[in-house]
Parts: sequence; C-alpha cells; structure tokens
Amino acid sequence: MKKLQLEELNRYSVEEFKRLPKTPIVIVLDNIRSALNVGSIFRTADAFALQGIHLCGITAQPPHREILKTAIGATESVDWQYFPNPADSFDHLRREGYRIIGIEQTDASTPLQLFQTSTDQPCALVFGNEVGGLSDAILPQLDACIEIPQFGTKHSLNVAVCVGIVVWTFFQFQKMSAITNHQSPITNHQSPITMTYWLVKSEPFVYSYDDLLRDGVTDWSGVRNYGARNHLRAMKKGDLVLYYHSREGLEVVGIAQVVREHYPDPTAEKGDWSAVDLAPYKRLTRPVSLQAIKQEPGLANIGLVRIGRLSVMPLEKKEFFKIAEMGDTKL
Repeated sequence: MKKLQLEELNRYSVEEFKRLPKTPIVIVLDNIRSALNVGSIFRTADAFALQGIHLCGITAQPPHREILKTAIGATESVDWQYFPNPADSFDHLRREGYRIIGIEQTDASTPLQLFQTSTDQPCALVFGNEVGGLSDAILPQLDACIEIPQFGTKHSLNVAVCVGIVVWTFFQFQKMSAITNHQSPITNHQSPITMTYWLVKSEPFVYSYDDLLRDGVTDWSGVRNYGARNHLRAMKKGDLVLYYHSREGLEVVGIAQVVREHYPDPTAEKGDWSAVDLAPYKRLTRPVSLQAIKQEPGLANIGLVRIGRLSVMPLEKKEFFKIAEMGDTKL
C-alpha cells in the first residue's frame, strides 16, 4: 500500500466538473456564523458533486477570505445562490420539485438511519446556526426533519461535520438509485469479480468522450454489426468500458460505465438491433495510443488489434487494467 500523489488522483478540472451530472441534493445554510464552516461545506458539496448550495441570512458568501481557506477552490466548482431568508430559498426549491428536509433535534425528528425518502425526488437539506440550530419559524415550513443519533456527553455536532454525515447518507440513497434507474452513477455497484470489461469505439468528430462528459449519459445506438450487437446484449449494469477514439486520435481516452442494459435500438428502422446506455466514469490521465497498445505483448490478442472493424468488444480484466495502467489511471 502506498499513498497516492496528487497527479495520481485523476481529478476533474472545474470545467469537466461543471459538465458532470449532479447528485440531486441542495444544501441550505441558514445563519451559519463561521465562514470556515461554510468553506468546509463547499468542499463537501464538491466531493459529492451536489447540485448546489443556498446561503441564507447572515451566512457568509464567497469570496470571503475564511471561506476560501477551507473551501480550497470548491467555491469555483460548486454552484451557489444567496437568499435573504430561508423562506425565499424554499419557494425557489419547491418550484423545482425539491423536498425540504431539516436537520434538527425536535419531538418529531426521525433518526437518520431510519429515514426514508423517495429517490425519485430531489432533496434540500437545511442546516441551521451553530448555537441556535434551525429557528422555530423554519420548522413549519419543512416537509420532514431528521437527526443524527448521538451517544456521548454532548448533544450536538459541528455543523460542517453534520453536513458530511448527512450528505454521505443521502448520497448513497441517490446514487444507488441512479444506477438502478439507468442514470449516471458516481460509483460502481458490481464487484470486480462479477464485472465484465469492454471497449467501444467512436469517432471523436461524431461523439467524443468530452461529449459524453457533457451529456452525462447517452444511448450507445446505431451498431449494425451482429458481433458488436451481441456484445452490447451481453453488457450488464456496472460493467466498465474503455472509450476509444477511432479514425482521429486513435487512442483510448476514458472509461465509461453501463447504466442501462440492452433494449431495442431507437435508431433502427428495421432489423433486430440493440442499444445500451453509457455514462462517464473517469477520463484517463494520459490517453493510450493504438501504437502503444500494439507494442504491449500482453495486449496482442485484444479485438482492437486483431479485428479492426469491430466497434464493441470484450476485454479480459487484466487487459482492461493494463490499458488503464498505461494511461496512469487508478481505479
């Protein structure tokens, strides 16, 4: 085991992050007095690719110096808005279909681990002042209220710590549901033991990996080769797919993930053809050229080398990870 260096973490640029599909969660901060806490919460929102943050009341706003200290650049990636009072924020969120959920200890709060919510509905998580918590005026405006069970001598948590715990819990709800419902996932739901690995080709001037990052999910349709069609039909949700730019570039540039298994190709006017849905998983740190692949003895038998016309092909696990390694990309 070794600690990864910054260049090995394959971080998105701010521009790439902006194009990613977001976790349908908005954090609402009401009268947070510490700008350092606000910056930490921005950093958490970036880590889980949240939809955004609403800052209300006396809560500090970027570019406040102390926010920048703890946000470490997250104010550039995470969308935020300011509202003079939380009621204005709630009106805005309800118009967009959000469920408003407060985090507070009340006589009607549900313990976090027992709380249930529809994963089809986006959530707004409301956090209050470090000393006073949520104001009494806010409570009637909430759709639900939850609390984190505590077992020590204290009965409160730092608000930034509280945000991290609650967001992680809701993130799991939302993202595991996203995989089930064929949306773009952040994390993989199959174990490497059961996963199958693939490679697909696309001309970058027709549909590049940047296009996939922009769209968040796409139907992989238009395949008119029976062998490639059969490979599409063998793909399972969670399978990882190397993304190869053909005709121009001639290199593997990223990794996608299967988020919907095969269904009738919507572009086919006749014939028995299939499509799957793919979502971006990770861009390779360094593209891997066809020439480099051909020079690697362990990759001599992959379809990309042997069967140039095939646009969808399976890979052995060791072949997939070898190409990822050649691209300086950790999974």
